[in-house]
Amino acid sequence: MIAVINASPLIYLSKIGVIEFLPQLFKRIITTAEVKREVLQEKTAPEHTILTEVFGKWLEIEAVEEKIVEKLTKLQIHRGEAEVIALGRELVRKEKTSVVVIDDQLAREIATSLGLTVTGTIGILLRALKVKIINKKECQTLLEQLITTTTFRLSARVYAKIMREIDRGEK
Repeated sequence: MIAVINASPLIYLSKIGVIEFLPQLFKRIITTAEVKREVLQEKTAPEHTILTEVFGKWLEIEAVEEKIVEKLTKLQIHRGEAEVIALGRELVRKEKTSVVVIDDQLAREIATSLGLTVTGTIGILLRALKVKIINKKECQTLLEQLITTTTFRLSARVYAKIMREIDRGEK
């Protein structure tokens, strides 16, 4: 499966030290030039070095059709999100199995409405649990770390739902 990934999941997975899950979970990981610019703009961020390395190793960059991106940005999402959704659509058209990895709720809804399979930062953690890259306790710890050490936010209701899913996840 191919993952088309946006900036925030790249940043958050780097911040909690699990960016290496991506090449273990997906055959290819692709993003766009705009996402690369967004991710690498904060040169003093602790994760900058790690992210620079993954762009040089396994994270591919592909161009997208500008006309589609312009239409998507009119739906009040950032350009990077629009590019990721546009690239996801292109891959689906080529009949390649892909997932769009994006955290922003509006962008997720738009991608879903376009028939794309969507996941996010937490979805990556749950997928790593499912394929036994990590165990339940590690997944819970990473979720806690994501919430307490970064700007990632969840409602109490969503947090409780995710914790129940983690409990059921490792079978």
